[in-house]
Amino acid sequence: MFNDEFKGFEFKVGDQKMSFSPGDTVEVKKVQSDVNNFISRYLDDQGVIKDAAGYHKALSAAMNPDKLAEFFYEKGKADAVGDVSRQSKNINMDVRQTPQQLKDNSGFKIRAVDQDSGRGLKIKKR
Repeated sequence: MFNDEFKGFEFKVGDQKMSFSPGDTVEVKKVQSDVNNFISRYLDDQGVIKDAAGYHKALSAAMNPDKLAEFFYEKGKADAVGDVSRQSKNINMDVRQTPQQLKDNSGFKIRAVDQDSGRGLKIKKR
């Protein structure tokens, strides 16, 4: 399988087929040549499972690769649609900053007092 023509693993996402290249073919072949390399990550020295959640997560991903790929593909599409709609509606999700004091060279000071009042500019003389 891991010969010179190996381009990666093929996943079916919806009605499309996508290819994923895991990196160096020689390294992947070496790691995957023994199933104990996978299992030993989750066992301690006595052979007792030490990370049950990680083991079952990895096993579930290994047993359902196309389903996992489709989940992340759909999640990415949904996030992209959300970003585009927020940008097209000009929705600003940034945290509001506290009012800042601005000063020009003449010594004239301007400070935002109440930005949410909507009544225009108020000038206070001291």
